[in-house]
Amino acid sequence: HFMVVLLVLWTGKCQAFLATRLNTSDPDIANILCPNEAAGVTRDHEWITREAIRQNIRAFFLAYPPGGRPDFFLPEDATLTQLFHAYYGDISSPTRFIKAVNSIVDANIQADSSSQYRYDPAIQGDGEQLAQVQARLTTRYPQIMTAILSEEAYPAARSLLGTTLHSIQKFYSHSTWIEQGHESILEELGIPGNTLDGLAGEEDVCTTCDDIKGCPGNVIEGAGLSSGYYTYPDDIASSYLISKPDTGGKCSHGGVLDTSRVLPAVGGINKDTAYPCFSPHYDLHLTAVNLALQATDYYLKQVLDVIGVDMYRRLFDLYQGSALSICIDTTGSMGDDIDAVQEQVAEIVANSNPELYILVPFNDPDVGPLLTTSNSSEFMDAVNALYASGGGDEPEMFWSGLQLALTGTPAYGDIFCFTDASAKDGQLMEGLISLAQQQNNKVTVILSDIFRKRSNGDEDTGVGGEGGRRGKVGDVNTGVAEYQRLADETGGLLISTDKFDVNDIVNIIGSGIETSTVTLLNVVEALGSLVKTVAVDDSVVDLEVRITGEIITAVITDASGTAYDLTDKEALDATDNVEVVSHTNTFKAVRFTAPVYGEWSISTSYPDVYAVTILATSPLDFLAGFSILDPSPPHPHYRQANGRPLIDTVYYLDLTLVGYLESYVTVFDTVYFIDKTGTEVRVIPYTGELEEHTYIRTEPLPEDSFFVAITGEVLSGEPAPAPLVWLPQSGCGVRDMSIRLSGSGCGVRDMGIRLSESGCGVRDMGIRLSESGCGVRDMGIRLSEFPHRDFFRNPG
Repeated sequence: HFMVVLLVLWTGKCQAFLATRLNTSDPDIANILCPNEAAGVTRDHEWITREAIRQNIRAFFLAYPPGGRPDFFLPEDATLTQLFHAYYGDISSPTRFIKAVNSIVDANIQADSSSQYRYDPAIQGDGEQLAQVQARLTTRYPQIMTAILSEEAYPAARSLLGTTLHSIQKFYSHSTWIEQGHESILEELGIPGNTLDGLAGEEDVCTTCDDIKGCPGNVIEGAGLSSGYYTYPDDIASSYLISKPDTGGKCSHGGVLDTSRVLPAVGGINKDTAYPCFSPHYDLHLTAVNLALQATDYYLKQVLDVIGVDMYRRLFDLYQGSALSICIDTTGSMGDDIDAVQEQVAEIVANSNPELYILVPFNDPDVGPLLTTSNSSEFMDAVNALYASGGGDEPEMFWSGLQLALTGTPAYGDIFCFTDASAKDGQLMEGLISLAQQQNNKVTVILSDIFRKRSNGDEDTGVGGEGGRRGKVGDVNTGVAEYQRLADETGGLLISTDKFDVNDIVNIIGSGIETSTVTLLNVVEALGSLVKTVAVDDSVVDLEVRITGEIITAVITDASGTAYDLTDKEALDATDNVEVVSHTNTFKAVRFTAPVYGEWSISTSYPDVYAVTILATSPLDFLAGFSILDPSPPHPHYRQANGRPLIDTVYYLDLTLVGYLESYVTVFDTVYFIDKTGTEVRVIPYTGELEEHTYIRTEPLPEDSFFVAITGEVLSGEPAPAPLVWLPQSGCGVRDMSIRLSGSGCGVRDMGIRLSESGCGVRDMGIRLSESGCGVRDMGIRLSEFPHRDFFRNPG
């Protein structure tokens, strides 16, 4: 039995050629879609985009098989995660790949959400504006290519690509292309150098229908290519919408939301859904879907032909490894620490295969340059060239260094920051924490000396480091408390000792680069005694326990009843299948390389606050976000919640399961809200179906911070683990959200949820090109702030 963050109150579902699937039992939706009259299966932009990408990536993998496997084969119906695991290995993490796909899908959906696009006929293809659609598409085409080829701004490219695919797909459901008898796609659509021929002028295109719920044969044979007029009462939309001519022979979009449907020619032509009351040409819906699939795949192939194989992989984050991102203080007191980092980074590079290497040195007042490279030799040359010098006042430019690191580190890449001082540029902190959350970057801060300063009461005095000089007037100083908050709210760690031995943390840095790591337990505010259980099944390759803070007792007991004292390093070192990753007074990490399947328990105690985390390597994960039901025209859908979710508000959880088929998950049945002490604050039964992607209605969100957990069942018959993924939020909404799976009976697989993919946290903080391609918008950071941005690609 496993646990997931969702409550779905619907009993029926629809999948329409709208932006997203809708809950047809919702009264606001049922009156629009008349689900009882549905004429077969229906599909939406979300489904079409995912399916087209799935087919495209399968063909891509077959065309460029993994090395040494000429007989490489992929089933035709393999899911996105199955494709990734087949290509890169069972324990490789597909999360970044799925996130890249979701980013394109989300941008597609946003074209039906944002006021900039949702009403615009040149985006939606309404009102006989097909020439304008083509003009907009061909203008955006070079913007996509520039974002990739010149800027390597892949998030921006995905956003632009999603918007383009929206218009291409809409063409087949909104125009008369299919009614004209075409059985193949219009290959010129969206490609520069082409105009659309045969467009309708002032001539009649449609005749009046006898029944506005079904209009077969209402397009005049031989009429030019056209699209329907779509009008509805909306003050914002009024400046965009084009009124239907009164000639009596132009087509309407049609459907219950279209006020023009009753004007001659009465009826409509849209093929958005298989519901007669919404789509007069509902019988052609699947034909439109199939052409939209082919057209999406065709456009993606054009992109591949232009940008090449390597950049296409980057566009979809198709790499086995993640990124190794190092941000390091190079001021004068860091000499010994830099030597240690150089030695141990060399070991990490020699024993792992990251996709990218990112290095950001920060001094005072200089920060950078940023090095981003796929060439390990280039990276090591830069690391070995680091030396300690300068500084002055003790607080350093930590946050500026992290800001630069975040611009170069891809989504889901971990960032490791080394320093021995407090920071003077704390005015950047809030925006950077939000950016790290939005990009799902875990930030681990490794502090040396500063822990001693805090113990001596010197942390925020500006004393120490560089000869005891203080920061300048106007500096916003931050110290250990803010470093702790950064680690907590991004899911990273704070490791502080008197002069750290990097040997203690090298395995932490190296772990997760090439494997799929999920969180089974995360108690971030343990106080006093703590007793927790986690379930481990055969999907778990290894298990790691991390305790942050001082501890008196810490014992973990496996499913066979064998107890391990986590405070006894000597005994742990002498135990088979146990690896001591790190063992200091304030941080302990112990890995179990062959965990016994079944229920494990952990018991800890300390009079002050500490944290306990249990991680596992497993293929099962998932992504999630919060959405709001928008039933208004032109196209009802679930739209992503902007900003942080609000307390006492009902949302729909936008859930994407990763690796659930490979992990034999069969059902989930309960959602739990769990606070940071591990206490269940809400229990929500769930009776919906298990699907790769779904929207699930939540209970109103509680006032205090919480994690989310789901329970369900797998076929293995073994108890399953309960992964958590960190989603920090502010006090005004949800924070520190994760998913934990636990169970008994049939067992539960680890189903970690990455809620930071959602509208939780500040959205739109990544780099994104404007529609004009002339600037950067929706950002907390501007590239122009970092003139020393260097990119190196491995020529091999």
